[in-house]
Amino acid sequence: MRFPKLKSKLILAPMAGFSDIAFRILCRKYGAGLAYTEMISANALLNTNLNFYRKDRPLTLQILGSDPDLIYKAGLKYKNKADVIDLNLGCPPDKIINSKCGSYLLDKPVKISNILNKLIKLEIPISVKLRVHKNLKKIVEICEDNYVNAICLHARTIKQGFSGKVDLNAIKNLKEMTSLIVIGNGNVFNYSDAEKMLEHTNCDYVMIGRGSLGNPSIFKNKDADKIKMFFEYYKLWKKYKCDYNNLLWHALAFTKSLPFSRKLRVELNKCKSGEEIVKIIKEDYCRHKNRNI
Repeated sequence: MRFPKLKSKLILAPMAGFSDIAFRILCRKYGAGLAYTEMISANALLNTNLNFYRKDRPLTLQILGSDPDLIYKAGLKYKNKADVIDLNLGCPPDKIINSKCGSYLLDKPVKISNILNKLIKLEIPISVKLRVHKNLKKIVEICEDNYVNAICLHARTIKQGFSGKVDLNAIKNLKEMTSLIVIGNGNVFNYSDAEKMLEHTNCDYVMIGRGSLGNPSIFKNKDADKIKMFFEYYKLWKKYKCDYNNLLWHALAFTKSLPFSRKLRVELNKCKSGEEIVKIIKEDYCRHKNRNI
């Protein structure tokens, strides 16, 4: 199975609490070529019925787990709803490692091989998300042997988490090491960061995570009014009936760096409904911009 042909070299990352369908669709509007669901455990996928929509494509479903059979069953359940299934091998928090999932598996190449050997039977493009690790070369070979389509490398170590310097040379070396599609990831907070990563590493695509929060226009290299983008998000949030916390967290992200944000963000954290959030943002925006929405 071939990896989908994308309209852009920029991809929206999986982010817990932020990668809801409303934000995925909004980021595609502003130029993202592909979006990931947030990381979802194989158990959760099997025990819930997630809604997927035609407008939310192309889409990568990211699965967290360590049991090959459970991961396969979860992938089988949703294989016709997504364009790619991604195995998370890079999530670094202690609670994930203690559950023997995510980046814990980077020390277990045989286990990774067993999982991928099952996943390829789904006959859907497969990708993996990795971190810089001593076993990286061995894991790449396992991916090649199991006909994985793409590798996303967050160019930090497990110990670094989401802080510290990103090793662009690690992505470059990975691209030179394999003929698989390589997606670079880490510390992309503006369009020029993405260009730098593409140029330096020769990777095929760049994944943008935290740099997109409150700023979907990063995918288009074009400044846009953050509050207007928030209300675009809000309309989609209502349409697709997303979780309240998604709206709150995105409201905080969209207003983070605005001149009038300090007091506004305090008020947002007191809100109990979407209507309250919208009312407060409208009032503050109109008051400081002297115009209506």
